[in-house]
Amino acid sequence: MWIRFALLAACAAGLEENETVSLTLVGKDQCAKTCSSDGDCGGCGFCFPAPHSCCSAGVTSPLDCPSTVAAPSDMVTLYKITGDMCGQATLDAKYASPAKSFAGLKEGNCADQNYTVAAGTQELNVPVIGKIEIKKFTKAGVSIEVGIPAEMVTLYKVSGDTCGQATLDAKYAGPARSFAGLKDGNCADQGYTVAAGTQELNVPVLGKIEIKKFTKAGAALAVGTPAEMMTLYKISGEKCGQATLDAKYASQAKSFAGLKEGSCVDQGYTVADGSQELNVPVLGKIQIKLFTKAAESMVPVLV
Repeated sequence: MWIRFALLAACAAGLEENETVSLTLVGKDQCAKTCSSDGDCGGCGFCFPAPHSCCSAGVTSPLDCPSTVAAPSDMVTLYKITGDMCGQATLDAKYASPAKSFAGLKEGNCADQNYTVAAGTQELNVPVIGKIEIKKFTKAGVSIEVGIPAEMVTLYKVSGDTCGQATLDAKYAGPARSFAGLKDGNCADQGYTVAAGTQELNVPVLGKIEIKKFTKAGAALAVGTPAEMMTLYKISGEKCGQATLDAKYASQAKSFAGLKEGSCVDQGYTVADGSQELNVPVLGKIQIKLFTKAAESMVPVLV
């Protein structure tokens, strides 16, 4: 009898029989989906424009039409203050717990904390939720340099005649001290006031950081030359070879290549006789300058 009634209703609405049967089997759920045109409703009534929902034939008011487009009923606004900046986000209340746990947000808004001047937006990636938009605010009359973390620290390190310093987010100061040997302070306070270029330093956890280098006024420093150098030599047959390298690598050169402290000149080998590369474990390739003694002829040794 229900199908019979549906068929009669279909005739009254001017629908084909197969469309009516479809309506009967699907029921009201088919009429509770979003749409942009009548064709999206699959034979179940028409697309009511105001809520953009499929509505059964004969509906004349959007109040009688089921809508799936309505905004979530429970929304919550959360905020967080970092330095001189306040950020807030409005999201479905069911996601409030992950936002509080993982992003440290609290219920409330920035205006209630006296942060009323809009300062742009940014995306925050929160586990479980994904990306949420954060609206940023500052207090009236407060000037903030965009993009600069609120808490910065300057660290330095003196090596030979050069002082290097880096300014970075305070939360990264620990790794910089541990892995790079940097200390709190700046080069100027140590008497190093003459700029001497920059270099990149690769620090575990942080990655690459820029180091600004300084020297003391009046100090002449060869660019790129290590502060402590050492000359080592080795005599082999009628030739002497010597290499000048950073003192910190002297131990490996002595152990693996059999070099000794000193120079060929000090051993009486004063005539330059070319150079060659020597591959030393740990160090890699180092250049060896060769010397012979004056007025001596080099006779090839036959084996």
